Amino acid sequence: MNPHSDPPDPSRDDRRPRKSLGQHFLNSGRVVHHMIDSLAPGPTDTVVEIGPGRGALTHELAAACGRLVLIEKDERFAAEHARRFSEDPRVEVHEDDATTFDLRRVAPAGAGLRIIGNLPYNAGGPILFNLLRRRDRIARMVLMFQREVAQRLCAVPGDRQHGAVSILVRSLAGVRLLFDVSPDKFVPPPKVWSSVVLLDPAGADPSAASTVDDPAFGAFAHAVFAQPRKTVLNSLANGLGRPKDALGPALIEAGIDPASRPAVVTVDQVVRLYQALRGP
Repeated sequence: MNPHSDPPDPSRDDRRPRKSLGQHFLNSGRVVHHMIDSLAPGPTDTVVEIGPGRGALTHELAAACGRLVLIEKDERFAAEHARRFSEDPRVEVHEDDATTFDLRRVAPAGAGLRIIGNLPYNAGGPILFNLLRRRDRIARMVLMFQREVAQRLCAVPGDRQHGAVSILVRSLAGVRLLFDVSPDKFVPPPKVWSSVVLLDPAGADPSAASTVDDPAFGAFAHAVFAQPRKTVLNSLANGLGRPKDALGPALIEAGIDPASRPAVVTVDQVVRLYQALRGP
């Protein structure tokens, strides 16, 4: 018998979804295959799966890669996968929180990790930005988010959803929306649609290279979009708590029309504005 496909053990812990963890388990072979094909793992690759849960992706991944690292916060599923893969040295299980898990624990810089996961709606953003802190170890990520979150991640200047999150993600990785997933592909079905996003750290906006790791840059990007329906001058003044007459020249220096809306501002412009206001 294939040790990766043992029948369920009736004595194991309850496997029902926990609302506190935002669990909606993927229940579609077609979506599983599409996600794994998009990740494109090879026999020598290390794959990290975030939140394997009941294992919809897990067993296909184990057969497709050279090493599989599972990060699971729910102790029930962490224990289940540890038992199931106990005789497979290529699979390691970490019972841990993916919003704080440090990829340095599992791979050195330049490791070329491939990361995949159906992320809980209530933690998708924090998990993503925690992973991107160690982007020097990552080759590609295929992650599922609530559709509205995915749209913000992938939005470009001029889109209604374009905002601080869009700027910050593009400063850290290339990003592309792959496909949407309907609620009926999950157990239990969520009340909203999901979307799968491809992220490539090598595709980050090059203009952000000198500022992207500055802790103050994130707060500054949010200040630019503090009032998205106002002019960018008003939004920035409100977000930074600074007088408008001190900000107008910096906006013009960065190539931003002070009377424009924040939604049209590009990564490059935000970086130049940040540098202009920060000074040498």
